[in-house]
Amino acid sequence: MFMIVKFAFGGMLYLFIGQGQMTFTKIFSMIAYAWLFFIASAVIFLGHPQETLTSLSHTQRNER
Repeated sequence: MFMIVKFAFGGMLYLFIGQGQMTFTKIFSMIAYAWLFFIASAVIFLGHPQETLTSLSHTQRNER
């Protein structure tokens, strides 16, 4: 999992520092890498999404 974060972060850095003008492909890749990094970090900090969803549904059930 940490390899994915390293890969996404390295890719973002390469695209930011990368040589050449800002082409549409580079901007699109930057957005894609940002989403990859965000999703990977969210999964790491929140644990598995399925567990988070089940715990949320349990708390909602208890409130009723």
